[in-house]
Amino acid sequence: MAGFFGKAPITSDVGLFLEIVVILVLLLSRFDFARKKKFRVHGLTMAGAVGLHFVTILLVMVPSFARSFSILVGDFSSPIFVATWIHAPLGLSLLVLSVYLVSSWRFQKPADTCFKKAKLMRYVWLLWLLDLLIGLVLYISIAFY
Repeated sequence: MAGFFGKAPITSDVGLFLEIVVILVLLLSRFDFARKKKFRVHGLTMAGAVGLHFVTILLVMVPSFARSFSILVGDFSSPIFVATWIHAPLGLSLLVLSVYLVSSWRFQKPADTCFKKAKLMRYVWLLWLLDLLIGLVLYISIAFY
C-alpha cells in the first residue's frame, strides 16, 4: 500500500514522521533545556528521543531493510543503494553512541558525566542531523523515483 507521499509504503511515511519528531525533541532539548541549564529535563528528553529513535529503527527501518535487501546488494548505481549503505551504518553508530551518552548520565549531576562528554555530544548531534538528511534523500528516492 502506498503511503501519503508518492510510492513509498506507509511505514516509510510513519518512520519519516517519527524521525522528524525525534529531531524536534533533540532541538528543543539542546537549544532550550540545556542552554537554560535545565539539565535533568534535558537528559530526560534526550532519553525519550533516543528511545523513540530505537523504536523507529526496530519497527520501521529494520523491516524495510530486510524487505529490500535483495535490491540493496544488486543495484550499485541506485541512489537508494548509496543512501541506504551510508544511512544504515551511520544511524546504527549514532544509536549506539546515543544510548552510551544517555546511559552514562544515569540521573547523575551534569558535572560528573555530561560536561565531560559535551564535545562528543556535539559531534553526535551534527552526525544525527546529517543522517536525517541522508534518510530524507533515501525517503525521496523511494517515494518519487
